[in-house]
Amino acid sequence: MQRKRRSQLSNLVLLAGILTASGCTGLFSGGASIPVGPSDHKLIEDAQYQVFAPNIFHQDQPDRPPIVLGYAFDGTLNDQQRIPEGERQTIVSYIAERVPGMHYYPGVGMQGKRIDAFDAALGRSMVSTAERASKTLFAQIDQVLQVEPNSEIRVFVTGFSRGAASARHFMNIVDEQWRERQRKQGASHASLRFYALLYDSVSTGPYSGVRLGLPGTVNYSLHFVARDEARPLFPVDIDMSTAREAMADAFVPRINTLYLPGAHSDVGASYAVGLGDNYRMLTDETLFALGLIKENCFENTRDSTLDGKHDSRGVLDKLLGAPVAGRVVRIDRPSRAAIPAPLDDAEYADIQESLERLAAANANRLTMRLTVDSTTLGFTARRKGESLSLLGVSNLLDPSVTQLVSDDAGHVKFEYGYRMLKTPTANVLPLSRKVVERIQVSGSAVDVTLSHIPQGLRFNIFVDGIWVDHVDHKVLGSTPVNPLVRCETPDERVGKM
Repeated sequence: MQRKRRSQLSNLVLLAGILTASGCTGLFSGGASIPVGPSDHKLIEDAQYQVFAPNIFHQDQPDRPPIVLGYAFDGTLNDQQRIPEGERQTIVSYIAERVPGMHYYPGVGMQGKRIDAFDAALGRSMVSTAERASKTLFAQIDQVLQVEPNSEIRVFVTGFSRGAASARHFMNIVDEQWRERQRKQGASHASLRFYALLYDSVSTGPYSGVRLGLPGTVNYSLHFVARDEARPLFPVDIDMSTAREAMADAFVPRINTLYLPGAHSDVGASYAVGLGDNYRMLTDETLFALGLIKENCFENTRDSTLDGKHDSRGVLDKLLGAPVAGRVVRIDRPSRAAIPAPLDDAEYADIQESLERLAAANANRLTMRLTVDSTTLGFTARRKGESLSLLGVSNLLDPSVTQLVSDDAGHVKFEYGYRMLKTPTANVLPLSRKVVERIQVSGSAVDVTLSHIPQGLRFNIFVDGIWVDHVDHKVLGSTPVNPLVRCETPDERVGKM
């Protein structure tokens, strides 16, 4: 009887895993839009200044011509040829289309013509896909070495979700086989270096054969991690820095982890709208720095933060009390430690010297981004009974025309004006009792962000970083005053001459 119950429990767990991985039910996943918080804007803005990538097409040694090869591994149930209605291609599919010559591999569960639900649940193809890709790579390497025996083979690898786990395993088995070949055939003059761009690496599943730690041939890794993913079934693989790297003061660190606002598929950019647009642009800038694309001007004429980020929790997550971003100070996301292979002094010095030479090649290669950004506004206040006392306002606001006003009925409103955009009358934002009661006697920070709603805008009110309430504003119409400056193609520029 006990064995039968265990079997039934195993079947339920397996069914749950299938449903989880396939994303075919709202029980384990969701996609409701939630407002971008006040700290999110700064994180998104700062991200573009935190990426220093090497130009992997630059020949830094006269006797070592670089040969660049590319491999892309998509996430669970993601395939650039089979995109679900209401979604768009993932960031990895986007990269595979942007970068010429990439070898693209659909995600777990999409290896055949039909969807494999068991593979989607168990993640078995994470390893087999990596092994298949390694055979293709070595076939390419053999062809390269016949023509350029002294070449430096630089392999660009990208992956999202479980595809990032496949990418990690791929680099490990190639590293192992490359070293074995060097031992058996005698050390050749060729060298192998990996450059990885990973998106929210997840290795969920009972299969334990995936090797997650970065091997010694990885010269550069940049991992974008979803800060707001709350589902327990999506623990993220986090690279641990070695003691040497933690103490090093490198201009271009070898192992880089960048936390971004949003859920798993916000970072994977597969939602139809939202922060994924920002992360596509950040990816484009990184691809340009790596030398993988030629375009250096990137534009987004829509403020993607107005479309929000996403609540990925399913019904079960909500029943179990999983938090949602904006309602708590921080999401404590579970993680797995990915321990990189140790490097000796000579290996570490070789990698750092190479990275510095390749990064220096980007000194005069600048990018331009043209975006539409909504402003956030805020103030600090102290509660006094049913009223509020204004302590200070954000830099965008004009303190001479900004005030908190209370009436005899206990209603409170925030009247404000901007420093740069003068208006004959003040803007007015009513503050509900929930907002007033949330403000502390000792003082609180109140921030307001905007998001799209049908036929208007929503003013989202945060107190001390926690979403409290919103005020909707209907937009009756708009009039364009001046066309936006755009990135022009060479043909467009010639036409104006």
